[in-house]
Amino acid sequence: MTYAIDDAERSSACKMLCAYRGKIATDIWQERNCGVPTSQRLADMERERLQLRNDIVAVRVGDRAVTTRVHVMYGALVRAWHAPTPA
Repeated sequence: MTYAIDDAERSSACKMLCAYRGKIATDIWQERNCGVPTSQRLADMERERLQLRNDIVAVRVGDRAVTTRVHVMYGALVRAWHAPTPA
């Protein structure tokens, strides 16, 4: 692959990860501010946020396996998150 293609793939993967990290941060905030936060749910979301951070670092240094996994896994999650809700 060319440098331009690699760079575009890394850039789009970072954008997906950052978008999903924003969603997780919002979910954590909502869980903490609900009447009775669930400690297990908070712990799971914090682990997921840490994994997202690690994935962002791996993508930025050029780890092709992580970049591919991000496109497959997180791409679907971000698309589902932004999909309109059927009326």
